[in-house]
Amino acid sequence: MRKKKNNSKGLLTKLLLTCVITFSIITIYNHDSATATNEYSPLTAFEDLSSEFTFLEGEEFDEYRFEENIAPKYSIELDGKASYYADKFHNRMTANGERFNMNDYSAAHKTLPFGTILRVTNIKNNKKTFVRINDRGPYSGSRIIDLSKKAAKDLGHLGLYRVKLEGFKLGQKKFNTTDKDYYFGLSYEKDLVCLPIEHYYFVDSTAKFGDIVRMYNMAIKNDPDIMILADASEKNRMEVKHSDMLYYLGKVNESTIYEDQMVSNQ
Repeated sequence: MRKKKNNSKGLLTKLLLTCVITFSIITIYNHDSATATNEYSPLTAFEDLSSEFTFLEGEEFDEYRFEENIAPKYSIELDGKASYYADKFHNRMTANGERFNMNDYSAAHKTLPFGTILRVTNIKNNKKTFVRINDRGPYSGSRIIDLSKKAAKDLGHLGLYRVKLEGFKLGQKKFNTTDKDYYFGLSYEKDLVCLPIEHYYFVDSTAKFGDIVRMYNMAIKNDPDIMILADASEKNRMEVKHSDMLYYLGKVNESTIYEDQMVSNQ
């Protein structure tokens, strides 16, 4: 009888060990597949990327004036009716060769380049979200954009409604007056900016746009100055399905002189 009891204990131990290993494998797989789910895995801390970039230091910032923000030259603003598409098209191929994920932050537009990042505002309730263009449409009525179901839900409306679209023209290899590396900066509440790299503080990065939006939504709960940053100087690589383009979390350096500071100092 004692021998059978020991065998039972050994069998129970093996069973528990198998369950633990299986759970661990599933957990790791789900973490790597974050963009296939509705929610991004909770982050306890963001990686500090500031050491990877070269910044101006000390009084060199005093030479900076806000006219270096060239966002007005390269920004776009549209408004009109929005619609959304979901279950029927989920996992189908989009116009740029990706799989449509109704739970991600994407959208279809008739003409904007693939990879264009837009801040979308629901005019009625002022709710905002970000989307990345990866499909063509809509072709029904006077609608100007087809949002993913996730983006539409974030705007608080699953149906036809008026939106404002704000973003940047992509693929500017060099700018008119400088060879500096510029980055687009987008946030929910602040004006869009396009500034030289040295005027940003970089916090974290990812190659998946859906992840950077989820990370941004978490980060602004603790720091409202955080922005989504994207390289404005490089040729638009997001038209390639397997792109190595990175999206960043970051913010404008505290030393940067804004227009309102210039007025107060005069």
